[in-house]
Order: sequence, then C-alpha cells, then structure tokens
Amino acid sequence: MKRAILIIAAMAASLVASAQTIRIDARGESLQSVLKAISSQSDYKFAFNSRSIDTSVKINATITSSEIEAVMDAVLNGTGIGYSIVGKQIALFAKQADAQTQADAQPQAQDIRPRRISGTVTDEDGNPLEGAGILIRGTLNGTVSDSEGRWSLEIPGGDITLAASYIGMETISVPVRNRNNIVIVMKVNYELINQVVVTGYQTLSRERSSGSYAIVQGADVKNRSAVTGSPLRSLEGTVAGLNVNESAEGTSYLIRGMTSINSKTEPLFIVDGVPMERKLLEKMVNPSDIESVTFLKDATAASIWGAQAANGVVVFSTKGGEASKKVSVSYDCSFTYRGLPDYGYLDMMGPEQFISTAKEIFDPFTYKWEDITSTTYGSSANYPIVFPHEEPLYRYYRGEISLDERDAALALLSSRSWRDSYEQYFMSRSWLTNHSVSLSGGSEINTYYVSFDYQGEQGSYKDRSNQFKAYIRDKMIVSDWLHLDFSLNALYSGESSRLTASDEFTTYSTDLPYASFTDTAGNFCDMSGYFLKAADIKSVRDISGIDLAYYPVRDSETSTRRSQQYSIRANLGLSVDITSWLTYEGRFQYSASNTGSEAYYPYDSFQVRIERAYATGSDGKQ
Repeated sequence: MKRAILIIAAMAASLVASAQTIRIDARGESLQSVLKAISSQSDYKFAFNSRSIDTSVKINATITSSEIEAVMDAVLNGTGIGYSIVGKQIALFAKQADAQTQADAQPQAQDIRPRRISGTVTDEDGNPLEGAGILIRGTLNGTVSDSEGRWSLEIPGGDITLAASYIGMETISVPVRNRNNIVIVMKVNYELINQVVVTGYQTLSRERSSGSYAIVQGADVKNRSAVTGSPLRSLEGTVAGLNVNESAEGTSYLIRGMTSINSKTEPLFIVDGVPMERKLLEKMVNPSDIESVTFLKDATAASIWGAQAANGVVVFSTKGGEASKKVSVSYDCSFTYRGLPDYGYLDMMGPEQFISTAKEIFDPFTYKWEDITSTTYGSSANYPIVFPHEEPLYRYYRGEISLDERDAALALLSSRSWRDSYEQYFMSRSWLTNHSVSLSGGSEINTYYVSFDYQGEQGSYKDRSNQFKAYIRDKMIVSDWLHLDFSLNALYSGESSRLTASDEFTTYSTDLPYASFTDTAGNFCDMSGYFLKAADIKSVRDISGIDLAYYPVRDSETSTRRSQQYSIRANLGLSVDITSWLTYEGRFQYSASNTGSEAYYPYDSFQVRIERAYATGSDGKQ
C-alpha cells in the first residue's frame, strides 16, 4: 500500500514538473498566438496596451524551458518589445532609445500589482441579480454576486475588462479603468429566452428538444393585438408554416396544412398545461398576460399530447410574479382606428356602367316577354322575374312607353348608388380600444400576478362589443418538496348588432348597383320588389290584408340582436418531490361558460309581417 502511494505521489510530482515546462515552436506565427500558447502552458497572464504593442508581429523562436525569463527573451528577441514580471503577471511595453522612456516603463510594471474591486449587479429596473457571473475577460478568474447583487474580486493592474453574465440577460463587457466600485446594469436577452421550449408538460432547453418548433414572445403578441384584438390572429406572419384563414369557411388556423378532408385539421391549443377551445381562448386570454407562445409542428407533438396533436400544438404560457420583487403596477392602453372597409378593390360596375351594359346586351328576341313571365321560368324562384332595370326596356320594346320615358326611367336608376346608401345607413367607422392594468410581485416563497382588462370594439356594420377580463395567478412554495400554483380566468362579454329581415335581399341587391335605399328626395324606398314577385305581394295583400312593403333602414334601426357570455376557468397545479430522483407533477382544471342571446323584431317589422303572411290560410285567417 505504501509503495502504491509513493508511485502516485511520484506521478503527481512528475505532472506538476512537466506542467511548468513551456515549449514554443513558433515559425512565422503572430505574437498574439504565441502569448496564448504561453498562457495555456503556464499560470502567467499578460497585460499590455494594444495601442503601443503590435500583436500581429511575426515570431520565429524555438525553445523549451521552465524559466519564463528565458522563454520571453527568446520570443521577444528583435521585436522591440520589452517585458516586466510581477508575480504571475507579465507586462509588455515598447522599448525606447532614450533612458527617460526606459525609466517610465518601470512604473508601468508597478501598476500591475493586484488590487481588489467590488460593486453590484442589477437589472434595468434596479433590482439586484443573485448569481450573476463576473469574470476577468480572457481568464477563468471570477466571482458570483450574492442575494443582494454584491460582488468582490481581486484583479491585476493594467488594462482590465470584466465580463458579466446572467441567465436570460445579455453578456456585457465592463472596462475597469481606475474604478474601485462598479455598478453593472444588465439587459434582458430575448434571444436567450427563445432558447426555452415549453411543450405544455415540461420546459426544455432548445438543445434538448428534438422536434420542430417555433417561439413567439408575448411582447410581440401584445403589440400586434392592438390592431387585431385577438391573441390568435396576432400570430399571423410570425411563424413559418402558420396559415390564418379569416373567411367564414374552412379552418381558421393551420400548422401542418390540410391533413384531412373530412376530419378536424385545427391544431390543439394549450394554455398553462391544459387544452382550451379556440373560441374561448380568443376571448378569455388577455394578450398582455401572455409570456410566450410555442408552436410544436411535427409528429413529436403526438408523443406528448397523443392523437389530438396530429395537426400540431400551440402552447400559451402566461405571466406570473417574480420572487424578491416589490409590487409592480403596469398599465397598457391602445386605440386603433380602422375606418370604413374599402370595397373599391372589387372593381365592380357602377350604376351608370351597369345600365349602359344592360342596354347593350338587351335581347328581347331570345328572352321573350311571354317566356320570362311564365311559370316555367319563374315558378320556383323567389326573385322577381323581370329586374327593375329590364322593365322599362321591355315596356319600350312592347310600345307601352316612349323612348324618352324609357331613358328617363333608366337615368333615374343610374343616378342611384347602392354602395353609397349602404355605407350611410348600414355601416359604421370601425375602431378598437384596449385598457389593461396588472399588479405583480412576490417573496421567496410566494409570487402573484393579477390583471384586469377591458376591450371595446365598434364593428363595420353598426355592431358593438364589450369584454371585461380578469386574471389571477399565484405560486407557492409550501415546503422543500411541495410546490403549488393556481390561476383563474374570468370573462364577461356583451355584443349588440342590427338585424335585417332578409339575407336574400342583401345578397341579391349587391349585384344591382342602382338598388339605393332612398329616392332622390331622400325618402326611403320600398325594396320588396327586389326579392319578391309582384304577383305574390298582391296576392298576400288581397287575402290577408298584410302589406309586404319592405323598408330596410327602418327595420334595421328597430330590430336588434343582443348576446352575453359569462365564462370562468380555474387551473390548479402541484409538484411533489417524492425522492431526489422522482417528482410527481399534476394539473387540474375546471371551466364553465354560459351564453345567451336574443333577437328582437317589432310587430310592424317586415320579418313579423312576412311570418304572419306565411301563417295565413287561403281564407284569410291566421
């Protein structure tokens, strides 16, 4: 046993001895690379002024020695560079011809004596950062800040620069100069935050995640939502492969493309580890409360969430409080003016062009009056057999009116604009406003985050909505082995809009640009003839006495639809350290939603009158 100990001691001594031997074989290499080689083979570090020392000078030297002076003499021979050694620090300086400069170089060597500096590390808000690393740049010498952000470090003299680093912060360089107390302020590095992948079940570093994913920061979602008003629509254009469909048909959001014809193709949405319906997410989640959004794009998402993740997964992580931080109050507000939609890009015919074209293509020989007014052509149609602009054309052709009367009737139609009157009576200038206030803070064992949000929106069709949201999140460290977190979302939403009696009328009248709601005197026009046959209108009047005259503007001002929604979502999570290598994590959620709506039509509205007409028998009784 003693012999083995002696052998090990001899080997250790041999290693130490060999570590002090410096071998340099420089043939045309730069001084900078040679100095690095010396530092890597020894404990010596170099200090010099880069303005006076040219480290790109070529070195030709071959030496193996344990004496640092011999190595430096060989390396610097013929370079015009001198050196001075104090402890384990080597100061380089440019040699001068006069004795005064040589004398001045000696104090420089004295300036590199070690000294102790100290300071603090904080974030941009002045909060101390515990565990920040402070290193002498180019070395492994450094220290770590304490719970109050304080640090202390012994450094050599000369031109020294510190490197400060902290998780989630930008690494910065801090020149020491002649300062003995240094305050270091660090900024958030959003690129480093992007390195964290949240799958819903766990949080992984980027290098540990094998799947295809993308991350969007909450700040981007909040800024975009000032225009869209929705956390999901705000994601359009932020991630490659995400398709957003604003039309009424088809899937609104796609990540992996159209994976099926008949089955669901929408991705799975996760909020704080629990699935959530898309429509509820768009209303309940305040964009200002979102910390980050992670997109899991490929098949690895199915290994986490099963078959429901076949179309991809969108994981939302919400904000929480910060430990050891005072109460922080934040208020955000935005107002977005949208105005009226511009339908000019549709490039549809105006009234004058439409009437002119109708006159050119009018063909009474192919479409005879006797044919188009027969039941063979119009028995199953709800629309009039003869369009308003065709009536004067046929009447003139049949000799019932003169040419001047025909042209006067057509000119009257040409002077009316459906689009102008529709914008005046049925559309409104759209805007969106949002106001959000949040409070956050916490201690070492408990953190909290509370927010309240109001969103008001004026739609383009005289519709209005108001949403009130509340969000609470609390995290507690009950003991060393038990952690709890709780979140609560609450929503009240109210919407109101105007009603028109017939969707058929709206669809049909858009094809007739002269279908104005008022005449030249500003009186409301009877629009029933645009989508009901004259014979049917007369028959109803004769049998039941009900007048089917339709004035859309009057009806829209008195007929309304109102809806309300109350929703609540509670989420509880716990983490239990069963052993040092086994942890149980569970999450439980309860959600409830109640929605109600009502449509109101006055007794004299067209909708009520036409329903009364349908309920009237041939004998005139209802």
